[in-house]
Amino acid sequence: MKPVIKVLVIGGALVVLAILAFNSHQDEVNHLDLKAKLAQLHAEYVERASYTYALGDTDRWRDELASQTRWYQAQIDNISNQHPGMYHQDGPLKLALDAAKKAGVISQDQAALREHYYKMAKSFYDLLEDGQYRPISSSTMYGVRFDLLGIKRVKQGTQDRLRIDMAVWGAPRHESIATENGQATSGKMILDLSFNALDAQYVGTNAKGKKDQYLGHQGGPGGPESLLDYPDGWIRQFPPQAAYAVWYIDPMPANAQTATLEIDGEIKSQTGDPPLPFAIKSQLDVQPDWRVQGAEIFTGQAEVMSAKELDRSQKK
Repeated sequence: MKPVIKVLVIGGALVVLAILAFNSHQDEVNHLDLKAKLAQLHAEYVERASYTYALGDTDRWRDELASQTRWYQAQIDNISNQHPGMYHQDGPLKLALDAAKKAGVISQDQAALREHYYKMAKSFYDLLEDGQYRPISSSTMYGVRFDLLGIKRVKQGTQDRLRIDMAVWGAPRHESIATENGQATSGKMILDLSFNALDAQYVGTNAKGKKDQYLGHQGGPGGPESLLDYPDGWIRQFPPQAAYAVWYIDPMPANAQTATLEIDGEIKSQTGDPPLPFAIKSQLDVQPDWRVQGAEIFTGQAEVMSAKELDRSQKK
């Protein structure tokens, strides 16, 4: 090869390498900028939404949540447009799951469990996006919002059961970082709130035809069957500071007219003091499909309470 041509070839190769290096550096800069803008948006949402969790008017709360969600999604779209091809609607947990499945480094059981949580996040997000977020009962305590989203009859295995869905907004959480040799290896978002018990009590017409009688209860200590503590880790457009819990109970007594659902738990103190206990109560009119039907029998504890015991307002 002639010297001149050799120089031109080498020079051309150096130009290509320089362009590739520049593009690689620019991609890294853009990714860092995307990450920073998303973090800033996250912090801004928390600032804008924090006061709404304590609103006493449930309809006002729903309107505020819908408005905040629309604003958040519009800001996400704007950031995405500024970084074409870099933004993924799937959150880091979903991307990690897809990568693990593709690499074959995750068991079928673990993959199925994580897919279950992704589907929980998706169904939760769809309620917000479709304007179908309508709690049947809502409570607030310590600045945290507890929304009972519904009770519905579902199949769990071969058995008919009642699924109870609750959303939580504004609960504190923190990221736990695992390190090895001084380097961060993984992170996990931890919800500083726990559910400790669920109790459902039923009032209706007893076997003697007397109305407004205590018919029994079911439930007991323990947490929900599924707890989604980081939905925005699965769907990036999901507003922050949300959690989702699901319990299953058996159908209610045939003559039940009202149900009092009490969910107890605690919020971890950020100062190291004892946790803050909470008890969320919802008094509900029993719907026909919540009751035992056909050959079903009430599997809870049926008993007679005195008037004093039935008066839950005196509970200590």
